[in-house]
Amino acid sequence: MKSRAQRTVFRDRRRAGWIASALGHSGVFGLLVWLLLTGSIGTEEAAPKVSVVEMEAAPPPPPPPPPP
Repeated sequence: MKSRAQRTVFRDRRRAGWIASALGHSGVFGLLVWLLLTGSIGTEEAAPKVSVVEMEAAPPPPPPPPPP
């Protein structure tokens, strides 16, 4: 069986891991909430892209041939 000192070290490391994980996850979650509330994500509307192309008028059709 492990000594009391070894069990305490393991328990302390496990607790530190849980604390680090909780802090990391809460930081990521808090950042997402902050970005959503401040409008930095997903509020940009796509402006329609309009391009104007000038074209020459089509030439008139040829005159009909004279009747025979």
